[in-house]
Amino acid sequence: MAEILPLFNSDTSCEDEGLHHVSKPKKPRTNRTADFHLKKMDILTGLTYTEGNCGVPIIMASEIEAIPTSMIAFSKAVSSKNFNQIVHFYEADRSFARIMHNPQKYAEILARFEYVISPDFSQHLDMPPFLCMQNSWWNNAFGAYWQSLGINVIPKVSCPARTAMNMPSLVYQNVVSSQSIAPP
Repeated sequence: MAEILPLFNSDTSCEDEGLHHVSKPKKPRTNRTADFHLKKMDILTGLTYTEGNCGVPIIMASEIEAIPTSMIAFSKAVSSKNFNQIVHFYEADRSFARIMHNPQKYAEILARFEYVISPDFSQHLDMPPFLCMQNSWWNNAFGAYWQSLGINVIPKVSCPARTAMNMPSLVYQNVVSSQSIAPP
């Protein structure tokens, strides 16, 4: 007959066959989802929001004197020593998703650079509209948060082709980084 092995980490004893299994003490879990959520919520206090149910955080116009001539992706910026650059997020979401989990830590890194373009969490045409709206909201939230810390933020504007986005919070005669998402 086949031997039945325990499936869970619990103390089990198989004295009949001379086996004894004792589970290892569990390590306390850190970086739980709730902890991530609370860290993100801390960055939302003190921001200015648009009117309406969703209240999108507003990125104010930035005083831009001389735009640096080079840009660097966030994934490379975290280890860069050349701070006279613009940090951008035009790369795969997985390359910068860590800002969601520890926004304060990465704000300190971004503060070293001349300018930072607000994040670019994906808004694909095949994504559910809610996820596109959520990603757009977080793009603005991080930009507004960094700006509240004194970081020079260039707002990123993205408008998926399938939606008619109303962008009343754009400031005219302001530098923005834009992106258009259209079907191939």
